[in-house]
Amino acid sequence: MNNSAYRKMIELIFNLPEQLTIGMELGAHFQLFPGTGIDNVVISAMGGSAIGGDVVRMVLSQEINLPVTVQRDYHLPFGVSSRTLCVVSSYSGNTEETLTAYAAAKAKGAKLISITSGGKLAEKARRDGVPLLIIPGGMPPRCAIGLLSVPLLVILNRLGICRSFEPDIAETSRLLKRNLPGWGRGAKKMSRKINNRFCIIYSTSRALDVVAYRWQCQLNENAKILAHWGTLPEQSHNELMGYGAPEFLNGKIVLVVLTDQTSHNRTILRLHQLVKLIDRTLAEKMILKTAGRSLLARLFSLIVRGDLISVELARLRGVDPMVIPRIERLKRALSSLRRGS
Repeated sequence: MNNSAYRKMIELIFNLPEQLTIGMELGAHFQLFPGTGIDNVVISAMGGSAIGGDVVRMVLSQEINLPVTVQRDYHLPFGVSSRTLCVVSSYSGNTEETLTAYAAAKAKGAKLISITSGGKLAEKARRDGVPLLIIPGGMPPRCAIGLLSVPLLVILNRLGICRSFEPDIAETSRLLKRNLPGWGRGAKKMSRKINNRFCIIYSTSRALDVVAYRWQCQLNENAKILAHWGTLPEQSHNELMGYGAPEFLNGKIVLVVLTDQTSHNRTILRLHQLVKLIDRTLAEKMILKTAGRSLLARLFSLIVRGDLISVELARLRGVDPMVIPRIERLKRALSSLRRGS
């Protein structure tokens, strides 16, 4: 593996506190439209761009009654109307599904905001007079999670949809600066335990579902391995019966469990009983707890640990964490099919 790619990815993770600061400034200077008459918020995005929307959705779900949906598809959810705030987010600006959703939201008369570093989405927004937030480019979309979440929290506050999250953002930045070096050292140890094994990530609180999914995606894209995420208590009602088959996985599963102060005490009790039942199929089990006071800080405390582990695992496997060649080949194949149709 090219060591410069490894160092670059680690640098991007360690620069997340700076992203949060830039994100606040971008959101504060964004040119708003009148924010009245909004009944729901839809964030249309894919892949790394959608994770930022998930963070916003989860944080807001604990505080406001207004429905916030993250839609990963060509289609918009049912009920999008002129009273919907539709945030169309694509880091590259060229995501096929998101561009299709942009056209659909425009046709339905939704209130639109576009977030991108450029590309076709920026061109369309400028042409159509749609409010456009340009964020810094030059990194993989999955590394821009701060730029794809914090500005939107600031904008939604300025529209009167939610409170100011400035204290939460500041806490998150301090927490990351203080803990990233230690989490980086811990990631080296944990990556060795995961290497050449199948990793299953469970969230024990609905607040952490986005984090567990983020872990899977980062293991997929950075380390180039298959992984699986699920939720507790749900998986104890079905997936529990699957441990032990196929037999070649016995003793080769690493179970990572994410916990938080919002995890129900019965869910934690259920977890410990579940582990006793499947212990023979596991190579390792790790239970990680969030750090921080605010939900935003707690989410990022486990997001960055998963990011660091995925990059350390890429180093162990000798693969480049920066590139995603198979996904790029898929995009080129789809593009040629569209041109030929």
